[in-house]
Amino acid sequence: MLRLDEIKLPDGSGEQMHFHSPDVEYVDPIEHVANAIFELSASLTTKLLLNSGLPYSPEILKGEALKFASRSLKKEMDLFFAATIPENLLSILTATKKNNQVKLLKGLSITQEQLYAFIFRAKTEFDFLFSTYTAEHLPNGLDPNELPVFIEVKGNEVNKIGQTNLSDGQLKQVMAHRNFVSAMFIDKGSTWHCFFFTFNSVRGKEAWKDGQAHYHYISDKFGIPRAKVVEEIKSGRYHLGNLPHINLNDDRYDKNKGKGTY
Repeated sequence: MLRLDEIKLPDGSGEQMHFHSPDVEYVDPIEHVANAIFELSASLTTKLLLNSGLPYSPEILKGEALKFASRSLKKEMDLFFAATIPENLLSILTATKKNNQVKLLKGLSITQEQLYAFIFRAKTEFDFLFSTYTAEHLPNGLDPNELPVFIEVKGNEVNKIGQTNLSDGQLKQVMAHRNFVSAMFIDKGSTWHCFFFTFNSVRGKEAWKDGQAHYHYISDKFGIPRAKVVEEIKSGRYHLGNLPHINLNDDRYDKNKGKGTY
């Protein structure tokens, strides 16, 4: 289940809403993604309508929010199912050796929609299940209690909510050097594939093709136990060797370079 955190702005002018999705293991990816999209849309729309001042009862407004969320869900899922999946990406599902997978992924570029379309196809045609794991670690020596509840960096501007003794310059350093990793696994028995990214990898902060946003890839064919990969990812300081990179073509990440929230 998604968790919604509502953070009141100090000047009383409104609030910031943040959604957090917990880790899941071995679930149906189509059901999981659909539920997440619906919950997000329903929560946001309900909040907006209840605060809109419209002359209708909360029950009517909530009902309209659910209708809107259903329409949004269909639109988003249609995009995923309509996305064209590169043949080389599909072929890693049947490749039996690491070298073959590495060759198939060399130079590959995908969108986020194509990756989810691939994950859905892996479920419908090959019965792969879906897991997600995330980890976030602050710079060494930093006490989380020293931070405000919200930080946003836009260029040289730092917006924050809550009390802190840290300067804007120190908060910028926190945002620049925090370590975040998010991984998606698909599993079928002992066979698994993992796609993961860091904040640096999607914001062009890694030395890869002049700042090209990308995913990293690893599978059971690389000889590292799945549990070890998850442990490394959760530690936030993974050491998994030289892994294939998959270019991520998504304008959202280009536009958000240099931005971040805590």
